[in-house]
Amino acid sequence: MTGEEIDFTECATVSLAQAAKVLGIHRSTAWELYQRDEFPLPVLKIGHKLRVTKTHLARFLLGDSA
Repeated sequence: MTGEEIDFTECATVSLAQAAKVLGIHRSTAWELYQRDEFPLPVLKIGHKLRVTKTHLARFLLGDSA
């Protein structure tokens, strides 16, 4: 990964934009998928922020259902 590295030891979640980066999609694509309720992972809305759990992200990348 180039640019900002995501430190998975700091917290249990990542932003929707960070999850998009890990998945290899543009953050606007992630936002569009979220708005259509088609993002492939559960998204938590915490206040005004959209977060994805690292556990769901890791399972998805390993091919497990999220």
